[in-house]
Amino acid sequence: MLVSSDENVHVWSTSRINLLLSCPRAWILKYGRHFHKSDRIDHVFESRAKWVSEWYQCLQSIRQVILDGIRSLINGEELSVVKLSKNFEREVRFLKRRNERLVHFFPKEYRNLQKKKQPFNIVNERFETRIKDLWKLEPFYSLIKQSPHSFQVIDRIENPTIRDNHVIYNAPDFVWTTKNQDILVRIIVQGPQRFSSSKNLEFHLMYLWWREHFMKQKPKHKPTILVIYWDRYRWKRAYIDFDKQLYSMAKDLVWHDITAMNEWRGYFRKYQDLKRIPYAKNEYSCDHCSFQFDCHGRINLAEAKNNQMKMLQNL
Repeated sequence: MLVSSDENVHVWSTSRINLLLSCPRAWILKYGRHFHKSDRIDHVFESRAKWVSEWYQCLQSIRQVILDGIRSLINGEELSVVKLSKNFEREVRFLKRRNERLVHFFPKEYRNLQKKKQPFNIVNERFETRIKDLWKLEPFYSLIKQSPHSFQVIDRIENPTIRDNHVIYNAPDFVWTTKNQDILVRIIVQGPQRFSSSKNLEFHLMYLWWREHFMKQKPKHKPTILVIYWDRYRWKRAYIDFDKQLYSMAKDLVWHDITAMNEWRGYFRKYQDLKRIPYAKNEYSCDHCSFQFDCHGRINLAEAKNNQMKMLQNL
């Protein structure tokens, strides 16, 4: 689904709000500007926003290979660890080629760094273990051994929740139907040691998605959420049962997040001055940022924040 450019359409997604929380400046450059194809500067920023660091290339590839593997099994195709590894290599190389098409939008300094990346076989060995181990975990074992037709892979981009003028990207990765229950499964290829309270609220938004897309088809079914995430070198599972209070808080969270995003967008458009926008929360955010070569924070984040504070005090 393509999001309308209408100013009255408000978009919420985990990636958008996470970027705003980690670095308002990067969020403004990616989502808070108007891109005009006739404007060379805006076109450069738009192109850089599509760039993905090597680390996130691998994480995206793991998730994509897993979902493609599920689709293959649903279609009755045979699947092996060797095939999964080849699919992972193909997916990473695809993302690398896409980055290569964007590299001329970056300074020469970045192009030189690209030549010093690790050989692909080292990267491949590091990440393919995650894919192999996942197929030993439920519900994937059931998917292989039992009925694959009880699973439905969801395209999260094409199936958002639409409420009034809000577009909310909160779909599960796939739905696992067992008897009278719909299990909404979300795969997180790089998870924390524990999920924050706000993250649990975000997971509860999948119940909102289920009500819009599944409840009319299966009114007698009861939904539950299963989060499968990578933590401390192994996959873990967490079931999240429906909680009425958390569900209500999750819907409020979306409203507050969209309000915050609109306020930052309005603030930037009012002053048209990036110097007024805060830097990243920490240096880790800078390491994988598409806009690090347009930002003083990548050299010395603490010093950049201090200089910005002095500048704002003198306004």
